[in-house]
Amino acid sequence: MGLLFNRTDSVMLGDKPAKVGKLTPAKFRKLNEVTNVIPLLAMHIFTAMKSEDPATYMLAVVNEFMSEVVKVVAVLSEIDEKYIDENASLTQITNYLVEMIKHNDFSTALKNVKSLLSK
Repeated sequence: MGLLFNRTDSVMLGDKPAKVGKLTPAKFRKLNEVTNVIPLLAMHIFTAMKSEDPATYMLAVVNEFMSEVVKVVAVLSEIDEKYIDENASLTQITNYLVEMIKHNDFSTALKNVKSLLSK
């Protein structure tokens, strides 16, 4: 059976190749340690629209969100967070995350979990 997606084995982050690999339970636990702020930031984005100066507020939230995304990519890629923050472009970071999602087939995993919970 063929693959559903064209997958890439590595993506450049700055000048370093980042392996696109499995999201193991150990890495998932590490992600939970560094990403506990992301749901709160999502709520702040919605709040920003109601503030007196939404552009300034949104910029602050986006800056914090980017810091969290860099932490996530550092855990997944096993490349130093500071290196990613200072050397990887936004395009490289988003490409890496897209390839990780493709590689790990999150949509099927979510369907499987939903199926398990409905039984």
